Amino acid sequence: CPVCFWENDPFIASDNEPSDSNHGITLKEAKSNFSKFGACEKEMLCYVRPPRDDEKEIS
Repeated sequence: CPVCFWENDPFIASDNEPSDSNHGITLKEAKSNFSKFGACEKEMLCYVRPPRDDEKEIS
């Protein structure tokens, strides 16, 4: 995702399962991190872009 830098991981079954594609964090953690500082992880802040108006809702 160019907004939060989460990489889609088809092998995880739930938002609470750690993702090998995303340094072992869960999608739930990534969403929380995005709400706090604008990226799935602080180390990814240099790669993200601001969300467009239609991308601002976190589901």
